[in-house]
Amino acid sequence: MVLEVLTEKFKQYEREVGIKIGREEGLAEGREEGRAEGLAEGREEGLEQGREERQRAWVGWYERREAAFRAGIPFDEPPPGYAP
Repeated sequence: MVLEVLTEKFKQYEREVGIKIGREEGLAEGREEGRAEGLAEGREEGLEQGREERQRAWVGWYERREAAFRAGIPFDEPPPGYAP
């Protein structure tokens, strides 16, 4: 009888420890997945922001070029991103 009680207590302890370990592993996996998703979203957001900034730079350059052309003023500003 004592052996049965001890065996049952040990099995209960194993279940509790297994649940705890499983929960910790699940949290760790969730954190990794969340981190990966966050990085992907941040990367995509950064790329979109970069595209918008490049577009604004080109539109501004084109507008200045057209204004100079209409005014008959020479325009020698290099396009955005041009590096000789």
